[in-house]
Formats: sequence, structure tokens, C-alpha cells
Amino acid sequence: MEILPQITQILAETPSIAIDTIRADFRKDRRSKDGSKLDRLNLIARTYGKSWRKMDKSDWRFKTIAKKYRYYTELNLTNIFELDDLNIFYANTAQDSRHRARLEIFGLKQYGDGQTPSNLIAELLKAVGNVSSVDLCFDSSYPFDVQKLAEYFHLRRYENAFYANHTGLSSLSKFYIYDKKIKDGLKASLWRLEATAPIIDLNKPALLPRAERMELQLRQAVRNFSQIIDIATKPQPSKLTYKAHNSKRELRA
Repeated sequence: MEILPQITQILAETPSIAIDTIRADFRKDRRSKDGSKLDRLNLIARTYGKSWRKMDKSDWRFKTIAKKYRYYTELNLTNIFELDDLNIFYANTAQDSRHRARLEIFGLKQYGDGQTPSNLIAELLKAVGNVSSVDLCFDSSYPFDVQKLAEYFHLRRYENAFYANHTGLSSLSKFYIYDKKIKDGLKASLWRLEATAPIIDLNKPALLPRAERMELQLRQAVRNFSQIIDIATKPQPSKLTYKAHNSKRELRA
């Protein structure tokens, strides 16, 4: 099963929606004929002239990533290893087992130089053999209709961002809206709507093949995300400013 080509193929049907982050849980000690999954991650890094560097726990990046995981997923990261200067890291995720880890590839939808090579992403995902969740994103030059979204979801505001930490949808666990111009220092106005789509139990035994299960879950997530985008972007019908005095005028209104 080629993970990245399948994700790319599904997202190609809705060009306005992109993938910004891919996460994959795995066991570093799980072995195949090519060695353990950690061995394969190290080999891929060397092939691209890179190396995995352990992040200092006093580094603000480590603190930021670890805090985010504790808050949103109640997942404790014990060590984080970043792939040189790329937006890629894997982290040990449990105190009781040093073999449990999560790979995260982020910042895939950005504006500027330094994009992560797609071949590298494909090889890393193939090495760990899993996808746990993806972040879908949609960018707009105009602000989103937060008031309209608040009619359907409980939104919490923090500085210039709005969060829905519980959507009530099985395909999307949460979403948030933020000013990307402020966050990334862009010249032009840009707002982003971003949602997390869990891919559940991809590696557990099931009647449907893995590829089909991932496709069903991701397609449902894209459909639900498209509906949220419609709520946040489509103009609402204007209210009548007068009361019609006969049925024909009422019908036209």
C-alpha cells in the first residue's frame, strides 16, 4: 500500500483543500527483512544527506510541541528527534515503552521556499507503514464567517484564532481558524481553516483492505470539511427590508 500517492489522489479531486500535516503512530522495534522501522528511518535520512537530531528538552520548540500533544491528545512525548532543518520529527510517546513513537510531517501547505520533497515523505510513510491522522486545510483571502460557524459548533477564541475542539463528527475531531498573515508574516491577507481527520485502526485486522479503509475515512473527512467550508464562506441570503403587501410580491421576495 503506497500511502502518500493514495492521499494525493483523493485530495486531487478537491484542489482547494490541501494536506498540511500527516501523523503516523508506529513501533520502532517492529522488524521486517530490511531491519527495524527505526533502522529504515535512519537509512532514509542518510540517503537524503540528513540525520535525526535529538531535540533539547529546554528548547522552546520541544516545550511547544510537547504542550500541544498533552493538551489535545493527552499524549506525553518523552523525546523528540527532528530531521535536520525539515518540518519532520518523530517522538517517543509513552513512558512505559521506549518503542512506541509518532512520526509527524507538518507545514506541507506553505507559501515560500523550503518545501519538503514528496519522495522523502513517501519513503518515510512507507517505512512506518501507517497513518494516524491528517490535517486538512483551506485558505481564503477573506475572513471566514465565524458567527455562522458558531451556530453549528462551539467555538473558543484565543488571541486571533478560533477553535472547535469537539466537532461531533467522527471524521473530523477538531478544527480551527487563524490569520495566517499574522502567524507567518505574509504580505497579503490570508486566513486558514484547518481540521484534523483521524484515520482509525489502519493496521488492525478488518474485513476491508487497508487501502479501502483509509480511502473511506479520508473521503468522508473531505466531504465534511467541504461542508464546514461552505458554512464559513458562502454568503447568506439577505433579509427582506420590507413586508410585501400581496402574494405575488411575497412570492418574488
